[in-house]
Amino acid sequence: MKKIFFLLLLLSAFEAYAQQNLIGVWKASCPVKYMGRTTVNRCDLCPTLPDSAKNHLTVQDFDFIVNQTTVTLTKENVSYGDIPYSWNKEKHMMSFEFKGRNYNFTAYHDDDNIVLLNNDSTMVLLREKKVRIIR
Repeated sequence: MKKIFFLLLLLSAFEAYAQQNLIGVWKASCPVKYMGRTTVNRCDLCPTLPDSAKNHLTVQDFDFIVNQTTVTLTKENVSYGDIPYSWNKEKHMMSFEFKGRNYNFTAYHDDDNIVLLNNDSTMVLLREKKVRIIR
């Protein structure tokens, strides 16, 4: 009985740890997925800017802040705060709605980054944002 209780306690702690790893301030980028020779796809969360010199769009980074129950996105100097999200412990999945679109990201972790894979196979790469103190 003690072994089962300990195992359940350990699993519960791991699930909370997975979400806890996501809480923080992140610099987000969106890798592009090549769909064909001239077609690419990327996550709609990432802002884009037209590049007139190259006749295409450039995908921009943005700030992605995760709190215990909400997400804040800062794109092109505009902050979208208090976006509620849900965390699926079994699937390590973060779900939220932004601008009328549902996002369902499965979280993959390594030592330095988190990859959020959306159910449409687009991704957001999160790198810990370093805060510089200027004195």
